[in-house]
Amino acid sequence: SCISKPCLNSVNQQITLLEAIAHPNEAQKRELEQLNHERSAIFWALLDQELNAGDYTEAENLLTEAGSKIAQRNLIGLKTKRGNYLAAQQLLNNYPSEDNDDLNFKAVQALNLRRLSESQSFVLAPADETLLYNVAGSKMLSAAYARGLLSLLKGEQFKPELPDIPEEALNAEGLPSTAREYRSFQIYPNPGRGEVTVKFPFIEVDTPRRLEVYNITGTRVLDLVPDSETLILDSATIGFGVFTAILCQDGQEAMRLKFVLLK
Repeated sequence: SCISKPCLNSVNQQITLLEAIAHPNEAQKRELEQLNHERSAIFWALLDQELNAGDYTEAENLLTEAGSKIAQRNLIGLKTKRGNYLAAQQLLNNYPSEDNDDLNFKAVQALNLRRLSESQSFVLAPADETLLYNVAGSKMLSAAYARGLLSLLKGEQFKPELPDIPEEALNAEGLPSTAREYRSFQIYPNPGRGEVTVKFPFIEVDTPRRLEVYNITGTRVLDLVPDSETLILDSATIGFGVFTAILCQDGQEAMRLKFVLLK
Protein backbone atom coordinates (compact mmCIF):
# COMPACT_ATOMS: atom_id res chain seq x y z
CA SER A 1 0.00 0.00 0.00
CA CYS A 2 1.00 3.63 -0.46
CA ILE A 3 2.91 5.03 2.53
CA SER A 4 3.09 8.78 2.01
CA LYS A 5 1.58 12.03 3.24
CA PRO A 6 -0.53 12.48 0.04
CA CYS A 7 -1.98 8.97 0.48
CA LEU A 8 -2.81 9.71 4.13
CA ASN A 9 -4.49 12.98 3.13
CA SER A 10 -6.48 11.20 0.42
CA VAL A 11 -7.81 8.61 2.89
CA ASN A 12 -8.64 11.38 5.37
CA GLN A 13 -10.69 13.17 2.71
CA GLN A 14 -12.62 10.00 1.89
CA ILE A 15 -13.35 9.46 5.58
CA THR A 16 -14.56 13.04 5.96
CA LEU A 17 -16.98 12.60 3.07
CA LEU A 18 -18.41 9.35 4.47
CA GLU A 19 -18.71 10.76 7.99
CA ALA A 20 -20.75 13.64 6.58
CA ILE A 21 -23.48 11.24 5.42
CA ALA A 22 -26.39 11.57 7.85
CA HIS A 23 -27.78 8.06 7.39
CA PRO A 24 -25.12 5.79 5.86
CA ASN A 25 -26.13 2.40 4.50
CA GLU A 26 -24.37 -0.83 5.45
CA ALA A 27 -21.97 -0.68 2.51
CA GLN A 28 -20.94 2.85 3.46
CA LYS A 29 -20.44 1.81 7.08
CA ARG A 30 -18.18 -1.05 5.99
CA GLU A 31 -16.26 1.26 3.69
CA LEU A 32 -15.78 3.76 6.52
CA GLU A 33 -14.51 1.03 8.83
CA GLN A 34 -12.09 -0.20 6.17
CA LEU A 35 -10.84 3.33 5.51
CA ASN A 36 -10.25 3.92 9.21
CA HIS A 37 -8.13 0.77 9.35
CA GLU A 38 -6.26 1.90 6.25
CA ARG A 39 -5.66 5.35 7.71
CA SER A 40 -4.29 3.85 10.90
CA ALA A 41 -1.96 1.53 8.97
CA ILE A 42 -0.64 4.34 6.75
CA PHE A 43 -0.25 6.74 9.67
CA TRP A 44 1.80 4.40 11.88
CA ALA A 45 3.89 3.16 8.96
CA LEU A 46 4.59 6.74 7.91
CA LEU A 47 5.49 7.69 11.47
CA ASP A 48 7.78 4.67 11.68
CA GLN A 49 9.38 5.75 8.41
CA GLU A 50 10.07 9.29 9.65
CA LEU A 51 11.47 8.13 12.98
CA ASN A 52 13.76 5.59 11.36
CA ALA A 53 15.01 8.34 9.05
CA GLY A 54 15.70 10.56 12.07
CA ASP A 55 13.21 13.19 10.90
CA TYR A 56 11.76 13.92 14.34
CA THR A 57 10.29 17.25 13.23
CA GLU A 58 8.11 15.56 10.61
CA ALA A 59 7.24 12.79 13.08
CA GLU A 60 6.07 15.40 15.57
CA ASN A 61 4.10 17.17 12.82
CA LEU A 62 2.32 13.90 11.98
CA LEU A 63 1.38 13.31 15.60
CA THR A 64 0.22 16.91 16.02
CA GLU A 65 -1.96 16.78 12.91
CA ALA A 66 -3.49 13.44 13.95
CA GLY A 67 -4.77 15.03 17.14
CA SER A 68 -6.13 11.81 18.63
CA LYS A 69 -5.50 10.98 22.28
CA ILE A 70 -3.11 8.16 21.41
CA ALA A 71 -1.24 10.52 19.08
CA GLN A 72 -1.05 13.14 21.84
CA ARG A 73 0.32 10.54 24.26
CA ASN A 74 2.94 9.51 21.74
CA LEU A 75 3.87 13.12 21.06
CA ILE A 76 4.37 13.74 24.79
CA GLY A 77 6.51 10.60 24.93
CA LEU A 78 8.59 11.70 21.92
CA LYS A 79 9.16 15.18 23.38
CA THR A 80 10.18 13.61 26.68
CA LYS A 81 12.50 11.14 24.98
CA ARG A 82 14.22 13.98 23.14
CA GLY A 83 14.72 15.90 26.40
CA ASN A 84 12.26 18.69 25.57
CA TYR A 85 10.61 18.54 28.98
CA LEU A 86 9.04 22.01 28.82
CA ALA A 87 7.27 21.26 25.54
CA ALA A 88 6.17 17.88 26.91
CA GLN A 89 4.73 19.57 30.01
CA GLN A 90 2.85 22.12 27.90
CA LEU A 91 1.31 19.33 25.84
CA LEU A 92 0.45 17.46 29.03
CA ASN A 93 -1.30 20.54 30.41
CA ASN A 94 -3.52 20.61 27.32
CA TYR A 95 -4.19 16.87 27.26
CA PRO A 96 -7.91 16.11 27.81
CA SER A 97 -9.20 14.81 31.14
CA GLU A 98 -12.18 12.76 29.99
CA ASP A 99 -11.85 9.71 32.25
CA ASN A 100 -9.80 8.24 35.09
CA ASP A 101 -7.19 6.83 32.74
CA ASP A 102 -6.61 10.30 31.29
CA LEU A 103 -6.25 11.77 34.78
CA ASN A 104 -3.83 9.06 35.86
CA PHE A 105 -1.82 9.37 32.66
CA LYS A 106 -1.42 13.09 33.27
CA ALA A 107 -0.50 12.60 36.92
CA VAL A 108 2.10 9.90 36.22
CA GLN A 109 3.62 11.75 33.27
CA ALA A 110 3.79 15.00 35.27
CA LEU A 111 5.60 13.11 38.03
CA ASN A 112 8.05 11.61 35.52
CA LEU A 113 8.73 15.01 33.95
CA ARG A 114 9.40 16.46 37.38
CA ARG A 115 11.78 13.57 38.11
CA LEU A 116 13.67 14.18 34.87
CA SER A 117 13.77 17.96 35.32
CA GLU A 118 14.91 17.87 38.96
CA SER A 119 17.33 15.00 38.33
CA GLN A 120 19.44 14.31 41.46
CA SER A 121 17.33 16.57 43.69
CA PHE A 122 14.08 14.68 42.99
CA VAL A 123 12.38 13.10 45.99
CA LEU A 124 9.32 10.86 45.68
CA ALA A 125 6.69 12.27 48.04
CA PRO A 126 4.44 9.83 49.98
CA ALA A 127 1.34 11.05 48.11
CA ASP A 128 3.05 10.49 44.76
CA GLU A 129 4.18 7.01 45.83
CA THR A 130 0.61 6.13 46.80
CA LEU A 131 -0.60 7.38 43.41
CA LEU A 132 1.93 5.23 41.56
CA TYR A 133 1.01 2.08 43.47
CA ASN A 134 -2.72 2.70 42.90
CA VAL A 135 -2.25 3.21 39.16
CA ALA A 136 0.23 0.31 38.86
CA GLY A 137 -2.31 -2.05 40.37
CA SER A 138 -5.08 -1.01 37.99
CA LYS A 139 -6.13 -2.36 34.59
CA MET A 140 -5.72 1.04 32.93
CA LEU A 141 -3.29 1.84 30.13
CA SER A 142 -1.39 4.11 32.51
CA ALA A 143 -0.43 1.14 34.69
CA ALA A 144 2.67 0.35 32.60
CA TYR A 145 4.04 3.87 33.12
CA ALA A 146 3.43 3.71 36.87
CA ARG A 147 5.09 0.30 37.12
CA GLY A 148 8.10 1.57 35.21
CA LEU A 149 8.56 4.47 37.62
CA LEU A 150 8.10 2.24 40.68
CA SER A 151 10.70 -0.16 39.34
CA LEU A 152 13.10 2.71 38.73
CA LEU A 153 12.48 4.60 41.97
CA LYS A 154 11.61 1.81 44.41
CA GLY A 155 13.16 -1.29 42.85
CA GLU A 156 9.76 -2.94 42.48
CA GLN A 157 9.31 -5.98 40.24
CA PHE A 158 5.90 -6.84 38.86
CA LYS A 159 4.60 -10.20 37.69
CA PRO A 160 3.68 -10.42 34.01
CA GLU A 161 0.11 -9.41 33.19
CA LEU A 162 -2.04 -12.39 32.29
CA PRO A 163 -5.47 -12.21 30.68
CA ASP A 164 -8.26 -12.73 33.16
CA ILE A 165 -9.53 -16.13 31.98
CA PRO A 166 -11.18 -18.42 34.57
CA GLU A 167 -9.49 -21.75 35.18
CA GLU A 168 -12.65 -23.64 34.32
CA ALA A 169 -12.75 -21.86 30.96
CA LEU A 170 -9.13 -22.72 30.27
CA ASN A 171 -9.92 -26.41 30.81
CA ALA A 172 -13.24 -26.38 28.99
CA GLU A 173 -13.77 -28.83 26.15
CA GLY A 174 -14.02 -27.24 22.75
CA LEU A 175 -12.41 -23.95 23.82
CA PRO A 176 -10.39 -22.44 20.96
CA SER A 177 -6.67 -23.16 21.34
CA THR A 178 -5.85 -19.44 21.27
CA ALA A 179 -7.81 -18.86 24.50
CA ARG A 180 -6.25 -21.89 26.21
CA GLU A 181 -2.79 -20.64 25.31
CA TYR A 182 -3.22 -17.06 26.56
CA ARG A 183 -1.50 -17.77 29.85
CA SER A 184 1.47 -19.26 28.04
CA PHE A 185 2.28 -15.87 26.48
CA GLN A 186 4.26 -14.04 29.16
CA ILE A 187 6.90 -11.33 29.48
CA TYR A 188 9.00 -11.25 32.65
CA PRO A 189 10.30 -9.61 34.71
CA ASN A 190 8.09 -6.64 33.96
CA PRO A 191 9.52 -4.04 34.25
CA GLY A 192 12.93 -5.47 33.36
CA ARG A 193 16.34 -3.90 33.74
CA GLY A 194 18.15 -4.19 30.45
CA GLU A 195 16.28 -7.27 29.25
CA VAL A 196 13.08 -9.30 29.52
CA THR A 197 12.16 -12.86 28.63
CA VAL A 198 9.26 -13.56 26.29
CA LYS A 199 7.58 -16.95 26.73
CA PHE A 200 5.49 -18.09 23.78
CA PRO A 201 2.56 -20.50 23.59
CA PHE A 202 3.32 -23.87 22.04
CA ILE A 203 4.04 -23.23 18.36
CA GLU A 204 2.52 -25.68 15.90
CA VAL A 205 3.90 -26.02 12.41
CA ASP A 206 0.54 -25.39 10.75
CA THR A 207 -0.20 -22.21 12.74
CA PRO A 208 2.61 -19.74 11.89
CA ARG A 209 3.03 -16.92 14.38
CA ARG A 210 4.86 -13.63 14.28
CA LEU A 211 6.01 -11.37 17.12
CA GLU A 212 5.87 -7.61 16.61
CA VAL A 213 7.16 -5.14 19.21
CA TYR A 214 6.30 -1.43 19.13
CA ASN A 215 7.73 1.36 21.26
CA ILE A 216 5.76 4.21 22.81
CA THR A 217 5.85 6.26 19.59
CA GLY A 218 4.26 3.43 17.64
CA THR A 219 7.50 2.54 15.88
CA ARG A 220 7.93 -1.15 15.17
CA VAL A 221 11.29 -2.10 16.68
CA LEU A 222 11.10 -5.87 16.19
CA ASP A 223 9.40 -8.22 13.75
CA LEU A 224 10.23 -11.94 13.77
CA VAL A 225 8.85 -15.47 13.60
CA PRO A 226 9.55 -17.21 16.95
CA ASP A 227 11.19 -20.59 16.56
CA SER A 228 11.59 -21.51 20.22
CA GLU A 229 9.62 -21.41 23.47
CA THR A 230 11.41 -18.33 24.84
CA LEU A 231 13.15 -15.23 23.53
CA ILE A 232 15.34 -12.62 25.24
CA LEU A 233 14.59 -8.99 24.35
CA ASP A 234 17.31 -6.58 25.41
CA SER A 235 17.81 -2.83 25.34
CA ALA A 236 20.66 -3.15 22.83
CA THR A 237 18.12 -4.45 20.32
CA ILE A 238 14.98 -2.39 20.99
CA GLY A 239 16.07 0.40 23.37
CA PHE A 240 14.49 1.51 26.65
CA GLY A 241 10.94 2.53 27.55
CA VAL A 242 7.38 1.23 27.33
CA PHE A 243 6.68 -1.36 24.63
CA THR A 244 3.75 -3.36 23.27
CA ALA A 245 4.41 -6.93 22.16
CA ILE A 246 1.84 -8.30 19.70
CA LEU A 247 1.68 -11.99 18.84
CA CYS A 248 0.00 -12.57 15.49
CA GLN A 249 -1.39 -15.85 14.22
CA ASP A 250 -2.27 -16.40 10.56
CA GLY A 251 -1.77 -12.68 9.94
CA GLN A 252 -4.22 -11.61 12.68
CA GLU A 253 -3.50 -10.26 16.16
CA ALA A 254 -4.01 -13.03 18.73
CA MET A 255 -2.51 -11.61 21.94
CA ARG A 256 -0.74 -8.49 23.19
CA LEU A 257 1.18 -7.52 26.31
CA LYS A 258 2.77 -4.29 27.48
CA PHE A 259 6.20 -4.29 29.11
CA VAL A 260 8.84 -1.84 30.28
CA LEU A 261 12.62 -1.91 29.79
CA LEU A 262 14.60 0.20 32.22
CA LYS A 263 18.22 1.31 32.14
